[in-house]
Amino acid sequence: MTAIEIAHDIQARKKESGVWEIKHPGRDGRPTNWYSSGIKGTERDLRKHVKSAKLEDIVALGKRNALTESALAQFTRGTSKRMTLEAVREEWKEFMEKVGKAPRSIETCLNYYDMWLRDMKLGKLSPMEITLDHIYPFVNPVDSPLKVKTRQIRLFAIRTLFQYLLANNYCAGNPAAIVKVRKGKEILKHVQQEVKHIEAFTKPEFRRLIKHFTSEILYLEKLIRDEKHDPKIHKPNARLDWMRFFRFASIMSWEIGLRIGDICQLEWMCFASEGEVIVHTDKRDTRIAVPMTDTMKAAFEQLPTGDIDYLFPVQRDLILSKSRSRPSEYFKKELVQCEIEGKTFHALRHTCIRRMKKELEDGADLTSDEILEQIGRVVAHANITTTKGYL
Repeated sequence: MTAIEIAHDIQARKKESGVWEIKHPGRDGRPTNWYSSGIKGTERDLRKHVKSAKLEDIVALGKRNALTESALAQFTRGTSKRMTLEAVREEWKEFMEKVGKAPRSIETCLNYYDMWLRDMKLGKLSPMEITLDHIYPFVNPVDSPLKVKTRQIRLFAIRTLFQYLLANNYCAGNPAAIVKVRKGKEILKHVQQEVKHIEAFTKPEFRRLIKHFTSEILYLEKLIRDEKHDPKIHKPNARLDWMRFFRFASIMSWEIGLRIGDICQLEWMCFASEGEVIVHTDKRDTRIAVPMTDTMKAAFEQLPTGDIDYLFPVQRDLILSKSRSRPSEYFKKELVQCEIEGKTFHALRHTCIRRMKKELEDGADLTSDEILEQIGRVVAHANITTTKGYL
């Protein structure tokens, strides 16, 4: 990028994104690093903007060590007024994709970002204008049923955004850095203050669940084969597909603790190796090899080979869309039919991890941390702290 002089002591260059960067002497007279002006357009647009922001005067003040906070505030408001938060969105998305963030993480960040702009009416503001007052009420809304985890994710999304904005000189600081998720009594209701302990499935409950899915599969297969009609079942083929998925998914999570999202995306090639399953974990964006138990093998062999690549193409499409919570919601309805209360699909993962811990404690001469590390490798946890949260 070739630099040009647009005013006395002020240089500019245009990035590939079309945004102009500026460089000039700072408070001590030394040149600043290149930073974003927030302006897209022609050289004439930039010159007009620099003139309206009185940047040349401010640079002169800085060289004389007379740059006051009010003068600096005037400059930052001027250079940022055209780069709105709405305009930054696509650049931020492209950046997250380039650095290899998981698609699910990108979608989560963008969803909460859009919600933040909408709820707080910030779309037309520039990053320079964002203060603590724009962030705190969104992260910690008063009299809100939001759980602590949801508040943490909201704050994470905004902090991630400002890390990008700072790296590209779209703002002078990160106001989200000083925001904390409130957990005190003055902001959270009693039910929110408690860390919810997820109850594990008992063996009778799990057997009842598998029996329910198996019975449904046999009934639906006969119904379709005999070309009969059941007024209670609107789409028997679709329900049969879901029952097969839930039966297999429940067994996989019970045996090796797989998440429902990872099961939805399983490929036939994942089962090509003898005695193991190669799983791509969506949450950590990595591949792991897990042992193939006899129970898993029997369940796998009962699946019909419909799609050439994926075991469950319908469920995969859902989990990769904005409807990714649909499989878990459908599973809860089946739990109601089985008269199993207070459980979710993720409780199967908790059940597996607790069972693995007990088996290792009973049969292996390992320390507590070594047991947690071994479990973490199987269930793809980043550290033992995460594993401890399941116990």
